[in-house]
Amino acid sequence: MKVGKVNVDEQPKLAEKFQIMSIPTLLVFENGKVVNQSVGLVPKEQVEALIG
Repeated sequence: MKVGKVNVDEQPKLAEKFQIMSIPTLLVFENGKVVNQSVGLVPKEQVEALIG
């Protein structure tokens, strides 16, 4: 697993590409495609379930 962090203020085109309207937003990719996402603050257990 790789984890990355993007500052949407510094990368507005990337935020637009993935339609990020709120932060925090977590996108889970598999084979280069978004397979799951979460918007807003979520508990650790929910993040674990997203990447499960």
